Amino acid sequence: RVLFRSEDGPKLAVTPPLKDLTDAAFTPIPEDHIFRDESLTTEIAAGCIFSCQFCDYAALGKKKHEFMRSYESLKNEIVSNYENFGTRVYTFTDNIVNDYDEKLKYLIRIKDETGIDLRWSGFVRVDTIKTKEQVKLLKDSGLAAGVCGIESLKKEVGPTIGKCTDRKST
Repeated sequence: RVLFRSEDGPKLAVTPPLKDLTDAAFTPIPEDHIFRDESLTTEIAAGCIFSCQFCDYAALGKKKHEFMRSYESLKNEIVSNYENFGTRVYTFTDNIVNDYDEKLKYLIRIKDETGIDLRWSGFVRVDTIKTKEQVKLLKDSGLAAGVCGIESLKKEVGPTIGKCTDRKST
């Protein structure tokens, strides 16, 4: 649903659900009054690979590669925003940014190919960071600030909060 203004006043446009996210870009145009160097929001993928008991998000339990934007779509958006507004800082609205290494590799590749010094913040799950390589991917992708939730990392506590995060079994 999108609210927009017309000569007759505000209108609500109802659209079908978006099922193909390969080109779900938020690319403002110069007339959108974005400030120079303003931080913008976007997402690399939608949905969540987990199915925690306390969550009722509609796109739970997706596969890691589902609901991903294409590399070209993300790169084009970032390059356009940089050329038009100098944007290099983003808040990713993905449910979890580090649920799939390929997302971080997209960002590293964009940085390497364009020379744009990307910085980003977003939600990361600490319990999914298990190797030095994963830490390096986060750093190299431009992570500036990660927001984290409740991660028990303790077998006895996980079921209480609807998560199974036993480090030894994963």
